[in-house]
Amino acid sequence: MADRTFKFLSAVVSDVGVKRTENQDAFSVSHSRDASLFLVADGMGGAKGGATASTLAASIVGAEAFNPDGSIDVNSFRRVIEQANLAIHTRSSREKDLKGMGTTIAALAFVDGRVLVASVGDSRIYFLNDQEFKQLTKDHTLVQELVENGSIKPEDAATHPISHMLTRSLGPVDNVRVDAFEFQQKVEISDRFLICSDGLYNHVKPEELKIVMSNGQPRDVCQKLLKMALERGEVIILQSK
Repeated sequence: MADRTFKFLSAVVSDVGVKRTENQDAFSVSHSRDASLFLVADGMGGAKGGATASTLAASIVGAEAFNPDGSIDVNSFRRVIEQANLAIHTRSSREKDLKGMGTTIAALAFVDGRVLVASVGDSRIYFLNDQEFKQLTKDHTLVQELVENGSIKPEDAATHPISHMLTRSLGPVDNVRVDAFEFQQKVEISDRFLICSDGLYNHVKPEELKIVMSNGQPRDVCQKLLKMALERGEVIILQSK
């Protein structure tokens, strides 16, 4: 196969954390000549269920997101995540020990100079360049809805009693609404993206993420963020590019 149009410096770090005995998360990195896909899935629903759901999501989206010509577009991105949701739901319905399993997903696709973002749940994607640091995804949680309707202040969201209650995830129902869009900003060679589960951002504040992401190679950034999260609680999967 010919060389890919875009190439990346990337790293992935996965750790079971300090509170669990199993890692329920999965990731996928896949490429065609003109497109590259990076994703993280954070499973839920018991040890076996969570791992099964996240693995299904990562394998289906990682393998099926590409169109026949090797491209990815917003519609195909959305459809393949809907396909993963149905596969997880169907298997959950058929196998008693997997009943109720689910997973979040956060995915980035780089296609022909464009950046596509897709997510369901509360795994996040952050973007950093010389001018700004921002979260590209929106959390699909009850507490986020409370923030948006003014019931609580944004600074109180992280410690709210229902902070982990999802309003959307892959698996529980046979259809799901997927956030999928094109990132309307030109990406430069020095820009950085971070895909992570709540195991990271629950323990490392956004301003800390920005500082760490600003310095060092991807592997060093991942290792430092992992160390910070483990020292403070629990980390599962994070990815930096």
